[in-house]
Amino acid sequence: MGCLLLNVLADCKKNHPTFVIHHERQVHPMEYSAAHRLANEIRQSEEYTTYHRLKEDVMADETQAALIREYKKLQVQLQMAAMSGQQPDSEDMQRFSGISALLFGKPEISQYLLAEMRLQQALADIFKIITDAADLDMQLPV
Repeated sequence: MGCLLLNVLADCKKNHPTFVIHHERQVHPMEYSAAHRLANEIRQSEEYTTYHRLKEDVMADETQAALIREYKKLQVQLQMAAMSGQQPDSEDMQRFSGISALLFGKPEISQYLLAEMRLQQALADIFKIITDAADLDMQLPV
């Protein structure tokens, strides 16, 4: 019986490659062409093109790039501490404040970081639309 079932599944996959066999029923795979069109639209958006142009300019300077990487690393550490209910490390807070002041004090870096935030917000909005359509609750527990 097991060999017969394997032969039937193999034959079905060969003759109907667009179907996925799942627990003895045929299911159409999800269509991804709309997602690829959306990815294309994102790459052509003003938010994306502005962000990548500014990123290229800012990250060309290795000192600026290193400061931005440190800023983002500290930002994540502080956010993780806050989300886990821990008190953020005071040294990290001071370091983050100092780097933030330095970075946002330079107009080209400030423009880059703001462009990055705008792109992140647009992507978050898109993600919310998609998860709402799928009726998924993606909220973090409070």
